Amino acid sequence: MSYQSMDIANLIVSLGIESEDYLTNLKLQKVLYFLNASFLVEKDKPLLDESFSRWTYGPVIESVYSEFKTYGSSPITETKPIIKTNGKPFDYDVIPFDVNKVGISADDLEDLKANFAQLNQFDPFTLVNKTHEESLWYEYEKAITTYSAPRYNNDEIKEYFSKHTSEQIWKK
Repeated sequence: MSYQSMDIANLIVSLGIESEDYLTNLKLQKVLYFLNASFLVEKDKPLLDESFSRWTYGPVIESVYSEFKTYGSSPITETKPIIKTNGKPFDYDVIPFDVNKVGISADDLEDLKANFAQLNQFDPFTLVNKTHEESLWYEYEKAITTYSAPRYNNDEIKEYFSKHTSEQIWKK
């Protein structure tokens, strides 16, 4: 079972806040990508319910990018609440992010925290460069510049990282 991308993004942002090592949107995107790869390789399931787009600076979950783009290149200092509509115009609830209400299994949460701790040691552009070294990105570089590159799919991500174990940077 995969999780909603914003729930995992909020979890990662909250871990960055807790550690006082805040993430930028750019770094958040790359951390999400490598965390998703770790789940594909190690648990044989995707972490996220959305696929990554191929962008100039590497893989991006567009919905997550949009939620945090107001930060620009600045550190993200707050999680995003869930807006729950109640069926009437202007009638909604704003629900703060709470990891205990997301439904992440204890085992998955433990793995996410451990892998995040490893990935968070890298600066954003080291992570960008890592994604650019992958054939999953550089074989589409020309299409990326014309906004015509296909989305990443989980099968190709799993295959790539299964064959290139030295690229499993969440383990190092």
